[in-house]
Amino acid sequence: MLVRLQFNRPLLERLLPKRRLLERPLPKRPLLHRPLLDRRPSASGRVTELPEPLRGLALDHVAIAVPDLEAASAPYRLLGLTAGDDELVAGQGVRVRMFGADAGKVELLEPTAPDTPVGRFLAKRGSGLHHLALRVDRLESAVSRLAEAGADFIDPVPRQGHSGSRVIFLHPGWTGGVLLELVEHASGHGVPGGA
Repeated sequence: MLVRLQFNRPLLERLLPKRRLLERPLPKRPLLHRPLLDRRPSASGRVTELPEPLRGLALDHVAIAVPDLEAASAPYRLLGLTAGDDELVAGQGVRVRMFGADAGKVELLEPTAPDTPVGRFLAKRGSGLHHLALRVDRLESAVSRLAEAGADFIDPVPRQGHSGSRVIFLHPGWTGGVLLELVEHASGHGVPGGA
């Protein structure tokens, strides 16, 4: 059975004692603000099943927002991870340094300006985990299937990522509070057995 969580701000403010209210305001929209699927009952009266899951997903990288690539790189070098070349991803306002090879890489993100998404993230939360990235074979197909299931994306269409990849971000409100990136690599780049 699927349950859709939804906050009712006036009701919560009345029910919660003033001393228990969080310092930050309640969210303006519910954390899970779009259902996974239309909850239309089938002929038998049961709610329809979840759509077939995507296949072939693998962890591509873990992205960490940092104010300075050089200072943040020291622990990863000490762990024996090898850094690739730095790359400027102007469309996202970041300099990227990727550690490791194949799947399970660590990506350090340094903002190019304070008013970029990663710059705002650092100002609000400080250094730390920014997003998880999953590798997909065909990004358009994955986006289409997820959109049909009610997924909420940060941008309406994929954009250019690191090393010629194409990426799209799923809204944290749809993924339980985690910014999730889907990555489709250019042929031979960043995939096991690739260049």
